[in-house]
Amino acid sequence: AVAVGENPQGDSVQDTSGTATSNDLPTVTNLPENAKIALILKGTFKDENQDGQAQKGETFKYQYIIFNLGAVPLSDVWIQDTMVGLDKNSGTIDLPIGAIDNTTFSSTYVITQDDITNGKISSQAMAFGTTPLGMIVQDLSHDTSELKIGSTEIDVDGCQLTIFNAVSTNSRTEFGRILYIKGLDCYPKNTVQIFNRWGVKVFDVDDYDNNTKAFRGISEGRDTVNKSTGLPNGTYFYIINYVDKNGKSNNKSGYLHLIND
Repeated sequence: AVAVGENPQGDSVQDTSGTATSNDLPTVTNLPENAKIALILKGTFKDENQDGQAQKGETFKYQYIIFNLGAVPLSDVWIQDTMVGLDKNSGTIDLPIGAIDNTTFSSTYVITQDDITNGKISSQAMAFGTTPLGMIVQDLSHDTSELKIGSTEIDVDGCQLTIFNAVSTNSRTEFGRILYIKGLDCYPKNTVQIFNRWGVKVFDVDDYDNNTKAFRGISEGRDTVNKSTGLPNGTYFYIINYVDKNGKSNNKSGYLHLIND
């Protein structure tokens, strides 16, 4: 701007505005940037063995959906998710005004036994972006809404006991060759006993784990008859005793059919 005036002698005087009385530099006023980023985090159970129940070592796939809800474009957009190791080194993108990205960022989480015992997995990530003037914007994720903040919680159904009571020593699958008790990993403090039709105990094992300690049609365990001997085909009776995470004792019992050819 220019100020114009007249001195006492009647002479015209003027001055161009500046940032100080000693200069004529233009005054620059930065307008505030209306910048906003948002993040939705979704998780999907992959169920690699297709049995409908989570086991240790199976995975969840996480999808990150990023929104530019502001009035300026964003650059250097990245995701931080410490649970799966995502950070700025995992890659960055540009996000124009109004843009949504749901394909660039994803991750895989491997289920642990603690996750199964707890019955859920909780996760939260953060999105970062940079405005044209260098301002950093960020947002914590939500599981359903770009306008809210909250962790993504996924139920992990892996502790319900299911007994597969057909045992065939010639089965093509390892689970088919044992008395497979799905979900027993959640209850490591357990005892499995098996009796023949005359009530004679033929199997008795603590800490049954469907692996090194499992019924394979062989008599074994404490005080069992004919230890390490293959048992004849037929119907047997099992009793499963286990302690849950609250310290409560539980039991299940039923019949199994053995084919030991």
